[in-house]
Parts: sequence; structure tokens; C-alpha cells
Amino acid sequence: MSRKNILDCTDEQAKRFFLQDSQFCNFDLPPYFSFKKLLKEVDLSLPDGLLSKYPSKRTESVNYSLLSNKNGRYNWRPLELIHPVLYVELVNVITKPQNWKFIKNRINKFNRDAPLITCTSWPAINITKKQEQRAAQINEWWEDMQQQSIKLGLEYNHLFKADISNCYGSLYTHAIAWALHTRQTAKKNHKDTLLGNRIDNCIQAMRYGETNGIPQGSVLMDFVAELVLKYIDSELANKLGKRIGQYRILRYRDDYNIFVNTPNDGREILKSLSEVLADVKMQLNDEKILETEDVITGVIKPDKLELLNVPMFMVKMATDSKSSSLENANNFQKTILQIYNFSKKYPNSGSIPRVLTEIRKRADKMPVPEKFKEPSISILANMIEKNPRFIPNILSLISSLSESSSEADKKRIVDSVITKLKAIPNTGYLDLYLQRMTYSIYKKAYDEKLTKVVSNSKYQKDIWQSDWLDNLGNDGKKLKKIVGNEPIIITSKLKKITWETPIWETEIYSERIWETSP
Repeated sequence: MSRKNILDCTDEQAKRFFLQDSQFCNFDLPPYFSFKKLLKEVDLSLPDGLLSKYPSKRTESVNYSLLSNKNGRYNWRPLELIHPVLYVELVNVITKPQNWKFIKNRINKFNRDAPLITCTSWPAINITKKQEQRAAQINEWWEDMQQQSIKLGLEYNHLFKADISNCYGSLYTHAIAWALHTRQTAKKNHKDTLLGNRIDNCIQAMRYGETNGIPQGSVLMDFVAELVLKYIDSELANKLGKRIGQYRILRYRDDYNIFVNTPNDGREILKSLSEVLADVKMQLNDEKILETEDVITGVIKPDKLELLNVPMFMVKMATDSKSSSLENANNFQKTILQIYNFSKKYPNSGSIPRVLTEIRKRADKMPVPEKFKEPSISILANMIEKNPRFIPNILSLISSLSESSSEADKKRIVDSVITKLKAIPNTGYLDLYLQRMTYSIYKKAYDEKLTKVVSNSKYQKDIWQSDWLDNLGNDGKKLKKIVGNEPIIITSKLKKITWETPIWETEIYSERIWETSP
């Protein structure tokens, strides 16, 4: 077996997994950020039961939120770095031997209760150590969701696709206890001795006591969300009973592929799913519901299908000695324009990073003439407006194109990008990667708090609100000191940063499958 998911782990393995740097923060940050030592020191210094009263419930904004713009306008989502003390506490609660055994047994029961509903999104663990965690998760999706969906085209004639609207933001934290202990039991017992209540209280402590929504940005929260989603699967299967003759459902997090042989069955399943979701204060996204008789093309997203039919995306730029530099340059810019048009039609498509990587590889092999560089950079900068999800990938290509420019020109390019995009709200993520690109030539000041930590470690104490730890005696004060002072910047890596972003920083893995994200 070359791969496994979190449910294959022992409690000790699960704890080690959740305390990894890449699980604490599963969104991209420049390579000099690391939370590994911080989490380790917190774990070593956190006494069991210290946080039983959760004084942070009375403190607003203990987590750090990095606002990530989604569409270049006013749609955004908060990516959160959970307060390290609360994060480690929740990991310890979940992976305590008896708790971990209880959780796995509960999930096995859900699987038995809903044999026709398959979850394909448990956090994946790559045990060969040849790929990063994200690559392992993509492979999990590709093999267990995409390939199985296509295979079910042999058995079913109709496909319904649906997803939950604002899944993490609307998840009702009390439903965690319902999932682990049944709704009836949780309603009768509100004590912290009930595991589900303990997990609920941990999450409330991260969110000023609020019961709607869980933090986004860590694999640990992906796992917690799956507990509730598996409960929803079980409730849906129970509600459907034997009323639906033949069906299969594949779920990847909050995305559902529903396979049936009659449209009425599919609509009945959607109706029942909507009712189950309402019980846990969630709802389907009406705009994304799809019904089709073409199962094969239905399971593949439209942007992926278009990729198959557009030769440009093979990035067939001339790179041999027989081609003139003008021909290479023209082909390069045509490719940039085509990916720009594609990104307007399919903003934030998961295929965009793959194409940008291929463009980058070919540009590195066959340098682009100077007069074509800035026009290409302009196209890429405009692409950021509609595709802020891929800021690291786009800036990586910009850094490559401008590597041979003078320092004065590099500064001018960065200032032009900033001026171009300054009207976009919530651009802290852009600040982080502009700082990564500019750091080696000048220490430009940015507004995002994490960029200030890069410039001066004293600002780390402003990332997480830790004053509430003073209420926990000497142990709490020690933890507060660790959170404020254990470096999250690896100085040795920061010193090696260059203007040009190495391709490995933004490429998930080299032997890439044709998809790049779910």
C-alpha cells in the first residue's frame, strides 16, 4: 500500500501528523515561515487540563486571520492561523488514545449506516515521503473521487452535482457532539466530560465563544469538518431508507456527486439532503446544483474539459535551434494571452498553476527577448485581479521574466503591480508574496502583519492575542512567552531568498497528473 489516510493512523501517528507544520497551516506561505518549533515547544509546555476553563472564550480574535480575496472584488475568505496553544490542546484532545479509538469507531459506524455514500476526502498521508501532503491529497481526490465517478458512468444514467454553501463558515459547532454521541445524548449532556462537547468548546475558544463556523486553513479543521459531514451522510442515508431504488453518492468534503438512474430519484435525494443540512444550520448552494444525463462529462469540471481541447495548453512554444527568437517570443506571448483569457472565463481554475508552471519551464529554457517581457508581466499582473488564489504562481513567473532586469526596473515593476492592484480589498496574501520577491533587493514596508514579522521578530507578539494566558498562572505565562518569542521565521532560509522564485516553491510535485487541484 503506497498511501493511506488519517484513519489508518494510531493515536500517536495522528498526533505527530496534526502537529506537522504543513497541517497546522495548509495554505501557501513563503518558505521561510515555519511553525514546527513553535508547535513543538507549546506541546512540551502545555500541561494536561490547563485549558479546561477556556478563558479565551472571553477574548476576541485570538487566532490570526489572513484575508484572502477570492475574485478581485469584495468576495473574500479568512485563512486562519489558529492560536498555537489552542491548536495543540485540540490535537491532544482528539488524539488521546481512548478518544481517538472512540472517534474511529464512530466513523466506522457511519460507514456501516451509509454504505452507498462514500467520503473520499479524509486527510491523506503520503507514507512514501516522495510527495508533499498536498500532492498526496490531490492523488486521493483524483483516484477516489474523479476516477470512481467516471467508473460509475457504467452503472448510472444521471448525475446530480451539489455543494454546501459556505460549509466551514456555517458549520454549527454543537453538531460535533451530535455526530460523536447522537443528538439526543448531546442535548441531555452539556458537560465538558463528553468528548464532542470538549471539541466544541475548544473551537468556541478560538472564536470568541461563537457556535457558528470553524476556522479555515488547517488540516485539523478539515478533519473536524469531516466528522460532521459523515454524520450528515448517516442522517441522509437514514432519511432515504429504501425509498430510492438504486443510487450512489461520492462526497469530497462539501462537494457531492450523486448517481441515479431516474431524475426523480436524484431530485428526491437533493430534497432530503437539503432537509438534513437544515437541521445542522447549513444549506446547499443553489447556484452550483447541476443535473445531467451525460455522467462522464458531468463529473469533470468544464475548465478541465476545455483544457483537453485547446492545444495551446500544451505550451508548444518553439524551443529548438531552428526557430527564431522572434518566433519564440511571439509564441510565448500568445500563450500568456491565451492563459489570461482562460483565467477570465474560469477564474481560480485549479488547472492554472499547472499551465503557469509549464510556461515557466519553457521560458527558463528559451529566454524571452527584453521587449516582450514587460508586456507579458502586464498581462500576468492583470491576471491576479481575477485569480488571487494563484498569487504565488503568477508572481513566480513575473520574477523569472524580470530576473535579468536592473534593480531600478525591478522596483518599478513591483510598484506598478502594487499600483495596479491597490483597489482590490483584502490583499494581505499579495503583500506576503511581493515581500518574498522584493526582499533581496530592498526592504519595502507592507501592511500585512506577517510581513512585519519578517522584517522584525518583535512583531510576532502581535500575530496571536495571548493576554488571556496570563489568567492561567505561571504555566500560562510561560506559554504566552513561547507564542510571542519562538521564531516562526527561519533566518537561514530568509538570507538565501533571491528575487527569482525557484520553480519548486510553487510546483506541487514534478511528475504531475493533469489535474492540479480538486
